[in-house]
Amino acid sequence: MLALEKRHILIMKVLINASKPLSSELLGSILGATSRTIRGDIKLIDQILQRMGAQVISKSGIGYTLEVINRGEFNVFLQSFNEKYSDSASIPSYATERIRVILHQLLISDGYVKSEIFENQLFISRTTLSADLKKVREILNSYHLKLEHKPNYGLRIVGDERHIRFALSDYMNMDEEGTTLIKTIRVELDANFCKQEIIRFLIENKIHISVSSLEQAIALMQIADLRIKKKHRVKFDDNQLEEIKTYREYKLMKNWWNKILPLADENEIADYTLHILSRQILGIDDEFDLTENKTSYFLQDEMLKFLFTYTNQDFSFDSQLRKLLSRELKSMLIRITYGYEYHGNSMVQVKQTNLAFEYAVIMADYLVKKYGYTMNESEIAVLANHLHLSMEQNMKVRSHLKIGLIWSRGRNESLIVKQKLMKSYSKYIESIHVLEHYELNEQIENELDLIITDMPRARFRSKISLIQIMNQFNTQEKKELKDFFSKKGVMLHTLLNCLDKNCCLFDVDAQTSEKVITKLSKQMIENAKITNGFEQMVLQREEISSTERGNNVVIAHSLFPASEKTIIGVAILKHPITWGQENAQLVFMVSNGNNEEQMFTVLQWLQLLVQDFEFVHECLNAKNFEEIRLAIERAFLLIDVQ
Repeated sequence: MLALEKRHILIMKVLINASKPLSSELLGSILGATSRTIRGDIKLIDQILQRMGAQVISKSGIGYTLEVINRGEFNVFLQSFNEKYSDSASIPSYATERIRVILHQLLISDGYVKSEIFENQLFISRTTLSADLKKVREILNSYHLKLEHKPNYGLRIVGDERHIRFALSDYMNMDEEGTTLIKTIRVELDANFCKQEIIRFLIENKIHISVSSLEQAIALMQIADLRIKKKHRVKFDDNQLEEIKTYREYKLMKNWWNKILPLADENEIADYTLHILSRQILGIDDEFDLTENKTSYFLQDEMLKFLFTYTNQDFSFDSQLRKLLSRELKSMLIRITYGYEYHGNSMVQVKQTNLAFEYAVIMADYLVKKYGYTMNESEIAVLANHLHLSMEQNMKVRSHLKIGLIWSRGRNESLIVKQKLMKSYSKYIESIHVLEHYELNEQIENELDLIITDMPRARFRSKISLIQIMNQFNTQEKKELKDFFSKKGVMLHTLLNCLDKNCCLFDVDAQTSEKVITKLSKQMIENAKITNGFEQMVLQREEISSTERGNNVVIAHSLFPASEKTIIGVAILKHPITWGQENAQLVFMVSNGNNEEQMFTVLQWLQLLVQDFEFVHECLNAKNFEEIRLAIERAFLLIDVQ
């Protein structure tokens, strides 16, 4: 398959899953591109799809749809496409295949590589190469490696041999286009032989790893053979080596590894032992000696207690979670201690849909501050998945609502409506207060979740959640009531109350995420009751894991409460900027409040909203606060709440 840029892949995913035509303006809004750019992308995508049994149909004034011409050919393409880009982690974070080609060449080279080689073979300018090398440095840094530039010599990667091998295992294979541009690594050990030997070792010793980890283990075995023959050897310090040699798995590995790679010394065996241990998956029923693994057992206990202290989210009752976390931390501590971390190109999908990711960020923050461990986003996501499973199994029942009834014909009419409400919706209701319109004041409003009335909305303050009943509970009115009484209604009411008119900025001119955070946090501190340290709290959260959510959206926030009630600010930028690894133009900023029964609840609801393409498009085109508010109300009519 042709090497596609990230934007092309995302457009194809959207078109494949779209239930209605999508305009170039809407696609541009969620991808941070102009309509003209999208139209050019569509032409390229159409050319690709026409060779795969489909085509893009463009209808003037309506938008683009995908039409299948040959179902058999398209299904073959779709299977290949889904296998390669099954989730957001599979989609390349950087713009082109060039980055991968440059990394591959640098990793397999024994010496310096001149910049001119990349410029000539990749047909790029020095300016373009400079931008690419900046991204290359970012990637290498995640593998604990550095890119050295020496005048008159060129570029080379410097760092520990085991980290070079680890990076090479992720970048040793090139797409067909890449192999035509530059030389590739030539391994001697047969992949099938390696696979059979590794599987035999795993089964005999009852060690479980994932399929992707198995593929990486095969690559590392081939790379070890090649690098040892080229005199590039792994070297641990004496203390590290002695500790690794105490592992049961090292002793098992020693006899097996020497049969395959007789030139390997004890450092090489230790390196491969750590890789297998770092990828080991331990289930609840697998052998796990608490005496041998007390560090990971007590650490999970510390982390969960810290999480409870700051979020009031108590996981201590979940014995299954505690067992799984203890086992996960055994492998994780090896990964983050020795530099064998998981690497995912993008965590956007996890951030979009998984509230537990925020709890995992707090746990990661604890590890950094208490023990100095550094965790990347992929490792945080591992913790999040365990927490998410626990949360799904122990979901809380939603709160009941306090309702105010105000009827134009007075209290007696309201009492009739009250009886109907209690008969049909009592399970959602905590209390119903019958009022006259003139009795309504700010204090009473703040105590209510909803007002039901036959009077027009214009008679009430805009922040009140209100349902107007005109026809004595017709079908549409019953549906609206049910939607509100369900979690959807609570979410809408809460979100609108958190949204602050004075904390919204439009047409913001800022070139970096830091400048956006400074401008919006300053606006929020000046106009709402938020602590003066809020800006620094948001920046610290970004350092742990950037808060981009895909679809040209960011939801920046503090990790811990910064105000008594949750406040939402909004900034719409003049132009998209790079935020983390994504484009961003619509920025929500959340000051988490002490009033939230469950930390990050409002954040979770915002995440549901920003997955709606039309909502993002409406917000980006909003000119004032009321248009943003209306976009939220419209989106909630369509949102799917579990």
